[in-house]
Amino acid sequence: MKKIIVILLLLAMAFMIMGCPFIISSSHTRSHTKAMNVHAVQIHQFIDRHFWLYDWQDPYVN
Repeated sequence: MKKIIVILLLLAMAFMIMGCPFIISSSHTRSHTKAMNVHAVQIHQFIDRHFWLYDWQDPYVN
């Protein structure tokens, strides 16, 4: 019983990390990875802009 629960929890974690439970093709998985990377960059830029007052778009500051 414990093994089944552990397996189900691991599968649930894998689906949450992957973002999509359907593994259609490698290009589909790469698209999810690219989207996750774009969102991580946007979050990083938001934190820099609002907490550290650093603007990524200003060529004079960079």
